[in-house]
Amino acid sequence: MRIVVEATPVLPKPSGVGLYVLNLLAALASLQESEAFELGLAYQPSLKNWLRGNLAVPEGLAQYNNIAVLPLPVRLLNLLAQLPGQPLLAQLEHRFGTPDIYHGTNYAVYPCRRSLRVMNIYDLSFIRYPDYVTAVVRTYTQRVRLCLAWTDLVITISESSKRDVVEFLGVSPERVWVTPLASRYAVDALGNSGETKSPMIWAIAPTFSS
Repeated sequence: MRIVVEATPVLPKPSGVGLYVLNLLAALASLQESEAFELGLAYQPSLKNWLRGNLAVPEGLAQYNNIAVLPLPVRLLNLLAQLPGQPLLAQLEHRFGTPDIYHGTNYAVYPCRRSLRVMNIYDLSFIRYPDYVTAVVRTYTQRVRLCLAWTDLVITISESSKRDVVEFLGVSPERVWVTPLASRYAVDALGNSGETKSPMIWAIAPTFSS
């Protein structure tokens, strides 16, 4: 089995979703042999780097060899995804090597035609409280709704967020899987008193079943 994970949220100084993705990749990489699958990464440059012709991946991804770099920024691909038939997106799909699972980690997932498509939706605060988010974040609603047309499974972080996905986006509860974010402390870093000896950021990979 081949799994491709969207690594675009990883920035030179990652935080939030970027840290989640880094630790998810590390956890999945460590499971490849025992769980008999191959891990691949997909990466898209920022609009600024794309205009400069810089398609290099961040240093945090340098340890991974199997990286498919799409030569278009996220914003442009979002626009292309709205075109009838999505002709260019279909041509770019071969770069991923026809994965069994394609995991979009940041409110979007590539419309691979021969893969099961998984999308992370962390919360819907931009729908619940539109007056308190930036103009860029407000565009998430349209992007998420578009991607849901071809998404097979949604991963979210809590039962509360799952209820929002079902209520506000009309997704069937069976298509939403709750995977709480992992602790930033490893179990062996805790003493008997429960006090942290040394911090360690880690992640638990979600489990897929047929």
